[in-house]
Amino acid sequence: MKAVHDFLEGSCAYSSELFAATLNVAGSAAGSLLGGWIGRYLGRTRVLPVCNVPLSASWLYLSFAASPLDITIALFLLGLFNGMTFVTSGIIKARASFPM
Repeated sequence: MKAVHDFLEGSCAYSSELFAATLNVAGSAAGSLLGGWIGRYLGRTRVLPVCNVPLSASWLYLSFAASPLDITIALFLLGLFNGMTFVTSGIIKARASFPM
C-alpha cells in the first residue's frame, strides 16, 4: 500500500520500478515490429514456435531473477517476445475464423 501512496504523492515519478514497467511496453512495441517482419520472412505459422520458446524462457528467467537488473532484462524480453507472438497469432486467428 505504501507504493500506491508514494505513487499518488508523486515521490516515485522517476524511480527504477517505473522504468522497469515501461520496458515491457517498449519491448512489446519493438517485438510487434520485429514479429511482423519475421512473420513475413519465415511465414506466420513458423513464427509462433520460434517466438514461444524464448517467451517461455523469459518467464523462467523472470521467476528466477536474483537482482533488479535481472527483473528489468526479463521484463524487456517478455515484452519483446510477447509482441512478436501477439502480431502473428492475431493474423492466424483471423484467417482461421473467416468463413469461406
